[in-house]
Amino acid sequence: MEHILAHEDNIQVIAKCDNQVRLHQLLNYFRHSILLCSSAFDWQALIPHIQTTGCRSIVLLESGESPRSWLELGVNGIFYRQSSSLALIDCVQKVLKNDMYLQMPADSLASLYRQAISSQIFSMLSRKERLIVAYVLQNWKTSDIAAKMQTTEQTVKNYLRSVYRKTGTFDRLSLALFAAQNQLFPSNLLSDTA
Repeated sequence: MEHILAHEDNIQVIAKCDNQVRLHQLLNYFRHSILLCSSAFDWQALIPHIQTTGCRSIVLLESGESPRSWLELGVNGIFYRQSSSLALIDCVQKVLKNDMYLQMPADSLASLYRQAISSQIFSMLSRKERLIVAYVLQNWKTSDIAAKMQTTEQTVKNYLRSVYRKTGTFDRLSLALFAAQNQLFPSNLLSDTA
């Protein structure tokens, strides 16, 4: 990472260390600097020392680590190790300006995207279509769905064709796979159909 930051005019990499004792010494010597450090260090002990030396801090998280506890500790920047070089530079530049930098983890972004897609799909389906999808996901037969909804099997088939068209699926299996990928579960689908 230091080779990425070394190319920036207003950033100077002044030290690199791999133990906590040496890190405390460096913080005392290089006051009012930015500490870019792995989440593996003992941050409970580091934070008070960072604050008394006037330094700012950026924690490097691994994929899957939640930023919540780091925000509560008071770090100035949260950066995920697998992110791009430009994102690292942006993080350091913001912390240099006394701004907070919080990078969303890739899996959280994917989850937010899936939730957005899921809610769009959910809103496209009528109440009866959502009900039928919920039954299909529970492996109900067309005749059982028709009996439960007090309608004909042909009406259920018509609703299913409409659902397939709206979701881009073509049969019950592809609909079930689609529902799993987009987190459309029977409980979600049935929540407002009662």
